[in-house]
Amino acid sequence: MTTGIPENVLKAAEQIQLRDLLDSPTFQPWVVSALSNSTHNGNEPGNLTDEDDQFLQFRVRQMMRAIPYEIRRDCFAETGRIIRERKAAKE
Repeated sequence: MTTGIPENVLKAAEQIQLRDLLDSPTFQPWVVSALSNSTHNGNEPGNLTDEDDQFLQFRVRQMMRAIPYEIRRDCFAETGRIIRERKAAKE
């Protein structure tokens, strides 16, 4: 699968670490939510043919399990709150 993300964007992303995003009050809830959703709703490791992607998925799942449940729950609650407020503001 091709990501379609331009090479210059991928190159710029090399300057940002996942730690930066997880440590950011702005990005933390969204990143935790996205990573959790992708590990629960993405491809099962056995269905992936790319061994590098299988290993990356394994590592992300391990990392997500290491985040305390309360923090993950708070991140989901925060993203849900923001989405609800923005939806209500549009209506």
